[in-house]
Amino acid sequence: DGQPEPPKYFAQMKKINKLGPPLINTLPTPMNFDRRTLDDVIEDGGQIFDLRNRGQFISNHVPGTINVPSDNNSFVTYMGWLVDYDRPVYVLLPSIDDERAILRDLRSIGIDYVPGYFSPEVLTHRTQALPVITAKELARRLPQNGITIVDVRGKAEYAEKHIVGARLIPLGYLPDNLDSLDKDGTIVTHCASGYRSQIAASLLQAAGFENVLTLNEGTECWSKFLPTESGVVLERVVA
Repeated sequence: DGQPEPPKYFAQMKKINKLGPPLINTLPTPMNFDRRTLDDVIEDGGQIFDLRNRGQFISNHVPGTINVPSDNNSFVTYMGWLVDYDRPVYVLLPSIDDERAILRDLRSIGIDYVPGYFSPEVLTHRTQALPVITAKELARRLPQNGITIVDVRGKAEYAEKHIVGARLIPLGYLPDNLDSLDKDGTIVTHCASGYRSQIAASLLQAAGFENVLTLNEGTECWSKFLPTESGVVLERVVA
């Protein structure tokens, strides 16, 4: 998948380069927490990232969690974009066996404050699905009022080709622009392959948007079924 605009975590890395990284033995040892703790963290407004793959999250996830699949090469880039470095970070692992590797990856971009993690075993109750839409179905529904397409790719990708009428909000800027979207309308997120689109849809769902769908098909597919154009329409761009 394409890269976002210059990563927001660059500022964090500059700080680390100046002050030096924290000593490993001064960091808290992450604990394997249970479902009650997960629910408490969400109720308190904490940030929990579900790192399982796209299909697993679509089928079943805990409301309030954000999906950033760790099986993608861009995993740490988008974690660095979306995480709030000033607050604790909790992760739901694909498998307990992934703990060490994922913590290493997170620390490589300065995400050091990880009090704990959750295993997929917490997904036993009070879960939900992430709605998915195909390009063909979107083309059928698009004439309806109240559907907003949010393109979460980079500006250069958008300028080259985008769905007619789509708003551009690069994924890394989405958390700061939630107020610009209509919570009462239907929002469809899309990108070049479905990876960023799903992250965006999960973020919106976690933020309380109830009518969110992810277009999990790539450029070739949505270009076939939906009208496209090139260039940048400034009033539809947030970047």
